[in-house]
Amino acid sequence: MALLNNACSNPAKFVISTLALTGLGFSFISPSLCLAKNVTIETCAGGGAAVDGINVTGNNTSVYGNYTGSSTNAFDNNNPSGHVVTINGGTIHILCGARTSKNNIPANDNTVIIHGGTITEAVYGGHTSGGTAKDNTVNILAPVSISLVYGGYTGTSGGISSNNTLNVFAKGVEVKSKLEKFQNMNFFLPANAAAGDIMLTYTSVSNTCDLRGVTFGVGAQPGLNLAIGDKVTLISSTNNNLLTDDVLHTTPKPTL
Repeated sequence: MALLNNACSNPAKFVISTLALTGLGFSFISPSLCLAKNVTIETCAGGGAAVDGINVTGNNTSVYGNYTGSSTNAFDNNNPSGHVVTINGGTIHILCGARTSKNNIPANDNTVIIHGGTITEAVYGGHTSGGTAKDNTVNILAPVSISLVYGGYTGTSGGISSNNTLNVFAKGVEVKSKLEKFQNMNFFLPANAAAGDIMLTYTSVSNTCDLRGVTFGVGAQPGLNLAIGDKVTLISSTNNNLLTDDVLHTTPKPTL
């Protein structure tokens, strides 16, 4: 085991080489794909990323709570459901609650929590190939900018995406290319929200964001101080490419 760095936010967790992964319940399919069950990504010295103390620094690194598709390397191979992945800092390429590339295997009940950091490509609550992707949740608690954000992604070969939820807790969030496969979107206005603010801005030039059938919820976080008549935009497009129902579906009390 080679000790590389012990300067993570939790000093009790060290950044170590892949030689020690087996005993910690981690698995690497390739140098750029880390599987980690119920993990937290922290920022380490030098600005890299660590997954629960495991160094996964690099813009091409993808982190999955579970990956079903490499039978020799992926742990918990037949259960790509019920996983939690949290990012607090660092830079990674793809963040996914769980993914399966095997046909018709479900990816359900996974959660991605984004407190900070940089995600250079995509976020998936659950990712399946033709199976069901339901009850997955993506929580965004920081003003991040992400290209692709999916709730329950079912690929191009069919599958059912249902009851997947996006919870936005910060203003100034940006989605640059695709925002798809969510059936519920909840916006919890933060204490620093002011009149004229926008919670989420969709900036794609070429892709339409289809919000038809989505149920929207709005809540206030402690400390919010808006006056009567103040307006905060929940979701906006810079290119007029949001597709919505004539009458929005809403829930009176959004829940996490």
